[in-house]
Amino acid sequence: MMKIQTINDQLRIDSDEFRVMADLTWEELSKARTSNIGRLKRQVSPKEISMRFLRV
Repeated sequence: MMKIQTINDQLRIDSDEFRVMADLTWEELSKARTSNIGRLKRQVSPKEISMRFLRV
């Protein structure tokens, strides 16, 4: 019975560590995503647009 409790305790610790890492990663991804919202899109000339349609 003691071995089962030890395994359960370790799983709880590992899952808590994973949750913390996942939360931090999500925060970093969210920050990176919001910092690109104001980014200007690349301008494309009409010639480039017509060439893209010709390739299809």
